[in-house]
Amino acid sequence: MDTEIFNFYLFIFLFCHVVGDYYFQTEKLAGEKENNYRKTGIHCILYAVPFLIFLIVYLLFPTLFHIPSPSNSEIFAVILAIAGIIISHAVIDLVKCRWIKNTAEFKIERQRNAYITDQVLHLIVILVAAAWLFVETTSDAAEIIISSADLYMGFKIVLFAAIILKPANISFKKIFSKYQPLKNESQNDETDKTTIAGAGATIGSLERLLMGFFMIINQFAAVGLIMTAKSIARYDKISKDPSFAEYYLIGTLYSILITLVAYLLIFRL
Repeated sequence: MDTEIFNFYLFIFLFCHVVGDYYFQTEKLAGEKENNYRKTGIHCILYAVPFLIFLIVYLLFPTLFHIPSPSNSEIFAVILAIAGIIISHAVIDLVKCRWIKNTAEFKIERQRNAYITDQVLHLIVILVAAAWLFVETTSDAAEIIISSADLYMGFKIVLFAAIILKPANISFKKIFSKYQPLKNESQNDETDKTTIAGAGATIGSLERLLMGFFMIINQFAAVGLIMTAKSIARYDKISKDPSFAEYYLIGTLYSILITLVAYLLIFRL
């Protein structure tokens, strides 16, 4: 149970981070905050919302379910952990914004490295906060949720889906954008019309959801069927365009990897 309580805090903070950093941030805001302090500040305020919601639920949960309320020291520890995550997130994003503003030519490689460094630092802070909170508190609410297998499993599934959807799509674009095939003169207007904007991201999201579903029900062999169906649909373009074939393979392997890592982290940790 002790390890599960640590995982519970880690999953809660990770879920709040994913919601605040990805789902509460529009594509427009994400682009504007890269070199704009005011937009970065707006993002940081929105980022704090899921954590504040968790804090409210944490304070009200004992009253709603008639269990012992947390002590003042435990409440202070939770507030301190949340404040640490929110403040550190703001500091990291503001430093990143300043670095981007001071960089004359912010190339693709630097964008990728900045994104990876940014997310790794956020995740380290979340890990430290969860570990510290686990040592400092003994939450009856956490034990009740964990002991309710259906409720806890439902939360894990929601977290799993939240990670492999929008964050996975954005991370792929940030990390592997330099491998995206460029349109060349041989691609005419008719060819361009066959590709719908956003279709690739939607396909990627659906394939990861299907893979995740099969992993949860322990049908790993069925993952191969998804890859086969996807390859058949893209066979003509794969066989005629080597650059697209390479990009397609990177995307496919990335989808498998991030879904598998998220599954192992959430359901096997």
